[in-house]
Amino acid sequence: MSYIIFNVVSVVIIIILILLKLFNLIKHYLALYFSLPEKKKTKVKFLITAVIVILLGYSLYRIYTEINIKPYRYWYQFVDKNPKPWNVSFEEFSRRNREGYCWADKKTYTKEELKEKAIVSYIKMELLKMKSLREGWIREAGGGYEERSYLSRFFFKSNCGKFQCKVLMISPLSINRSSVFEKAQKLMQESVQKNTEINQEASFNLYDKNRDYLLSELHKVNSIEIKDNHDFLSHIKNHNDLIVAGIEKSNKNLFLMFSAYSLIISSQDKGINQGKFSSTMDEYFPDLSIPKNIDIHNYGVGLYYFSPKKINLHEKYEQEDPQKYGKKILFRNLDNNIYYPINNCGDLLVKPVYFLESR
Repeated sequence: MSYIIFNVVSVVIIIILILLKLFNLIKHYLALYFSLPEKKKTKVKFLITAVIVILLGYSLYRIYTEINIKPYRYWYQFVDKNPKPWNVSFEEFSRRNREGYCWADKKTYTKEELKEKAIVSYIKMELLKMKSLREGWIREAGGGYEERSYLSRFFFKSNCGKFQCKVLMISPLSINRSSVFEKAQKLMQESVQKNTEINQEASFNLYDKNRDYLLSELHKVNSIEIKDNHDFLSHIKNHNDLIVAGIEKSNKNLFLMFSAYSLIISSQDKGINQGKFSSTMDEYFPDLSIPKNIDIHNYGVGLYYFSPKKINLHEKYEQEDPQKYGKKILFRNLDNNIYYPINNCGDLLVKPVYFLESR
């Protein structure tokens, strides 16, 4: 609390100093202006008018952007990935979209092909989230994420440390080197086969005074850091059954996504009804994620949904003698019933996400 108060006071002091500096500059230039001859005053007036017009125009543009574009920015980026060809009518574009056609790649994908592409899209979304956390643009808030004010990005401490806010890839070939990840894989497999929730804890000998606990397990399985480039695509192609690990804020907490058990569902599948999907939002992404008065099905959205199967590994607590008794790890499902809308090309819509209420 004292840290937050200190930062708020610091921001207020800096703002006051800036305002004082501006006041002194205005005084100086006003004095300079009134000392000029009449002809030069006319030129100065013209320049000031031009600057005011430019600033006013820019302000109006920013207001228009904030109201009409920014709230839907993820939707517009998403639609641009499968654009309507210039020589195709909207009626034909809509009809083919509803049939599952991908205009960008000029083909119709199978569910398995869409899954591979959706996993790549999902990883890109995770990279965006981690980058935003590292740079302080967003912070975790009550299980979701919220955008930080401009000043707080510079004056408030980030949750990310040296080894945090990364996306890593683990090959299942490496899993048997670690009892922790082997256990996680078995629990996820059982969860998918039996359609049950994971909520188990187990003791492991993770004590090592020179290393972090769960982070040391990632070193054991030779995890590969996925960076914000296209190099990770080659890793994915070589490991069809990959596991994506997300480190957000604590080395005692890991989030794993198992590609083998993630799935694509269609709104036309037996027992699936579009009306059973309900959307959810968080403050990181605007509430109005999709423009009103449009039918998303016309744009090839809503036919397929991607469900990443995720598990959370949480170091629960330290026992009296961890060197002797080990440490307890809690395994539980994470966002197991969240579905991301994808287009017919396998691109993932960041927000809104959907919950499938019943099957």
